[in-house]
Amino acid sequence: MEKNTNEEMLDRYAEFGMRRSPKGLKGRVLNSAPQLDSLLGSAGATIVDLSDIYDSAERVNKVARMLDQILEYFQFQEDSEDLRLMIVVEEAHLWTSKDLPKDAIRFLDSAARLLRKKGVGVMLVSQKISDFDPAMRSAMNISIVFRTKYEGDLKAIARIVGSEVSAITAKLPVGYSIFHLADVGDPFVVAWRPTYSQP
Repeated sequence: MEKNTNEEMLDRYAEFGMRRSPKGLKGRVLNSAPQLDSLLGSAGATIVDLSDIYDSAERVNKVARMLDQILEYFQFQEDSEDLRLMIVVEEAHLWTSKDLPKDAIRFLDSAARLLRKKGVGVMLVSQKISDFDPAMRSAMNISIVFRTKYEGDLKAIARIVGSEVSAITAKLPVGYSIFHLADVGDPFVVAWRPTYSQP
């Protein structure tokens, strides 16, 4: 929500036709789940900060309850191809922890599939592809892979999109990624425009 002050990123603005005038984003940071009406009616981003909860099972449980409320609300809504809401689940690897029952990751997978029909996107952010089991990876319509040299991920990438792409992944410069749309075809390299807000 603060404007970008990273000089290296500011220097790249011209490459993307951006004026050198960074700005912060509208939004709010909460420590507990907002009322759903408030969430759907707000402009900008709503961040639910759970960093004060150290127990990973408790964190997953809180996110699961929020997703359950959202599922309950949208089950009575018409299906939609328009994006109504975007949910980003950071540290998605917590859902696959050995300490949690297998039902946790099944619930997340099911919630993402059901909400997609209602115009609610669910983005799972994790550091390794191997955090997600093969069945879940196959259901992901869009995969964005940044540079990695982790052998387990390179093997997973090779299985999904081929060994040539896997070899490129290990050499990607900062600000680039492999973008794969499962329904469209071949993956391609994307240069990401720098952000106006603080990275």
